[in-house]
This record gives sequence, structure tokens and C-alpha cells, in this order.
Amino acid sequence: MIASGVEQRVDTVTRGAVLMRDVTPLPGCTPLRSERYGSWYKLRELNGRDIEALALQAGWRFTFIAPPMQATALGLTRQAALYRAAVKAIDQVASSGFNALEVGDVDVRNLMGVYRAKLLVDVRQPRPSPYLRELDPRYYPHQFEDFDEIFWRASQVQPQITGL
Repeated sequence: MIASGVEQRVDTVTRGAVLMRDVTPLPGCTPLRSERYGSWYKLRELNGRDIEALALQAGWRFTFIAPPMQATALGLTRQAALYRAAVKAIDQVASSGFNALEVGDVDVRNLMGVYRAKLLVDVRQPRPSPYLRELDPRYYPHQFEDFDEIFWRASQVQPQITGL
């Protein structure tokens, strides 16, 4: 069943559309205009490149995570199939722990009265750092090939250790 009000906006999910879990304004930027799309928000008038440019101006990154995810769904109408595929894509991205996606490709076909919608989405993550998680300053490489790096890292950390 399609939620009321969302059925009319399903056709707005086109290539380049950006959906975010929470529309938090980037530091130094005006709040982003968005419309509710299920439990997420679809950004109006902005695509992934525009968000990346705004994030870079604010000193943030709109990190791109590869590979893309694919969601396929069936429905009796074009809107129903597209909505179900969008919900599947949103669930996949949310279960991975990320909070944004960019639609890479939309394909809707009619197969003998049943519509099949296929969405290819790129996972994105707005962050102040280009890394997905903060690096641990006390990390020592554990691979045998990195054996020499352990001593270099230890010489950097060694002056911080007191009492030994």
C-alpha cells in the first residue's frame, strides 16, 4: 500500500535525485529545501554534484561509497513499482548505516500488465572528514608486510608515553 501523498511524488525520483535521512544544514550554508519522501527527505533542485560543491565550500565532504546498490520491485502501476523499489533502496542504505543516497539510474518496464522498477543508487555520506570513521591514533598495522611501519609509528607515539 502506498502512503497518501507519496504516490504523487514518486515520479520525482529521477536520475541524480538525492534522498537523505535527516536534512541537516551544512555549516555555513542555508538550510536545504526538501520534501518528505516516506521516512526520508528528497532534496529539491539539487543533485549530488551540487551537494558536493556546497559541502566543499563548508569544509565538509559528501563521500561517495562504491559499489552502487540495486533495488527491484514489482507493482500493478508504475508509481507502485517505483515506490516499492525506492523503499527497498532506502532500507538497504539505512541498514548499512549511511544516511544519504543518490539515484544513479531508474528503469521502469511493463511486463504483461505488471510493472517492474529497478533503481540503481549510489550511497553517499555527508561528513566533516573525508573518512567514513575517525582514524585511531594508536593504531598499529598488523600485517607482516607492514613490520617496519610498526617501529616508525612506535617512535612517534613513544614520546607521549610517560613513566616507562
